[in-house]
Amino acid sequence: MRYALCALPSNQNNMKKFGYISVLLLLTACAHQQPYQFIDAPVVTYYNDIHPIPLPESVHQNVFEYYARVKPPQPNALPVTITKNKAARDVNALDQIPGSSWFFPRLGAFPISPEELVEGPTEFGPPQPPLTVIQIRNVSRNPRLIVFDRRDIHYLLKFDPPDYPGISTTSSFIANRLFWGFGYHVPEDQLCTIRPQILRIDTGSDIKASDIDAVFKNCAHSENGDYRCIASRIIRGLPLGPAPDHGVRSDDPNDHFPHEDRRVLRALKVFAAFTNMADISTDNLFDIYVGEPNYGYIKHYLIDFDDVLGTVAARYDKPWAGFNHDFDVPDMLINFVSLGLRIPDWEKIPPTPWPSVGMFEATLFDPARWKETNPFKPIRYCQPADAYWAATVLAALTPVHIQALVQAADFPEPEAEQYMIKTLIERQRKLVLYYYSRVTPLDLVGTEGNAIRLVNRLAEFENSSHDFYYTVRFLDENAQPVTETEVITNSQPTLLVPIPASIVRLEHDYFCMNIQAAYEDNSLVNPAQFHCIVHDENNISVIGVVH
Repeated sequence: MRYALCALPSNQNNMKKFGYISVLLLLTACAHQQPYQFIDAPVVTYYNDIHPIPLPESVHQNVFEYYARVKPPQPNALPVTITKNKAARDVNALDQIPGSSWFFPRLGAFPISPEELVEGPTEFGPPQPPLTVIQIRNVSRNPRLIVFDRRDIHYLLKFDPPDYPGISTTSSFIANRLFWGFGYHVPEDQLCTIRPQILRIDTGSDIKASDIDAVFKNCAHSENGDYRCIASRIIRGLPLGPAPDHGVRSDDPNDHFPHEDRRVLRALKVFAAFTNMADISTDNLFDIYVGEPNYGYIKHYLIDFDDVLGTVAARYDKPWAGFNHDFDVPDMLINFVSLGLRIPDWEKIPPTPWPSVGMFEATLFDPARWKETNPFKPIRYCQPADAYWAATVLAALTPVHIQALVQAADFPEPEAEQYMIKTLIERQRKLVLYYYSRVTPLDLVGTEGNAIRLVNRLAEFENSSHDFYYTVRFLDENAQPVTETEVITNSQPTLLVPIPASIVRLEHDYFCMNIQAAYEDNSLVNPAQFHCIVHDENNISVIGVVH
């Protein structure tokens, strides 16, 4: 089945129903066996999904129902994989994700300096003492304090466990800034230190001083009595609970696309693998109603970065995190057949010598085999084009960015800081190279008269000069060839492809350039398509891109 990615006349009524014609997002199937097509219109950079809606009901995740659904083997966790080959629906004509209530483009779309990345979502900064405690959570395990400071700004304070000083605070800070850079809406998390003496108890609560003491008995502290913590500013608005990992919110008229079909969520396969956010679940997707009742809208956040960068493996004794699902049928079958003699890769990972770094490494890390601990539906639906988009964002992260971010996390041990920098850079390299090699890694630079200039993202990232081979075909609006297939060899990151004179003949002609990369081992990958409109002999516009 082929999917039309633009508005065709037969679909205009449905498009108007949801307001899609004004934004020209990629649409669902218009007809079977019909080629991709686009219309000549401005590219959407912002998808307006913040129209006022009625106040929805708060959602409380049924933990038992959720784990009953994801713990049993899913189709993609079985030995025979059932592929869901369906294009993402929240992308624009140039195969990018527009800004929305889910996403704001940053890295890869705009220049982001290392200093800006470290600053991240900062608006108010760390809490200013004295702090008043209004609620305590999880005293015996993962203690949390909800406080407000002298400015009446509310924060959730999260601490390091006693046996792993620095592990949660460093990981949470780094991941918070990374996912902000990737474009997600995240809370304002600040790394800070506090002393129990600056805490007061809210007079309207039933909290006792002994309760505060119990919290700090279960947290790591420094020799001078300071406690490192992440102060996460409570997001303003009405909390609605987790967003579903599939389907749409039935109480949100702005939520048009099933969540498993959103590239912004599918791309978490790449970003979560980079940070080893293996415990990703709907608990990490949090919806907030922003604005006055019946005049607001739902904004979608990515939250809770405590269990990344190997933290979950160390704290909760899950050394397989990132390698296997908790309930992994193929792994069980292999163990059964091998009588338990097979030693999986995760058992070969030695613990790091620093309490602030969990089981986080890059030597055995394999992007093709990375798995979340429980199947997360959008990740299972991730297509090569989705992962390629995520890789282009990840590639915009430079070693200078990573170094600045890790240094700002203030690791207790200098050696741990250097290890984390090196490991992140190597995991990034592996992910980018792997997902760039799964498609034809060409993106549009622009048009030059009767030629289209492209950039090879793989050659650009590798900074290499070896030859790349491309097969180029020009197709008409019905996807029928109008020229012979041509082979182009190029060793530079940029590639200028001339348009044959036979194509540039009449104004408003529609054509598609289908270009496919071939590597030295003769392997072919998914082609890239560049859909164009001829305005006149020296004026051609690219109106659509498909990877």
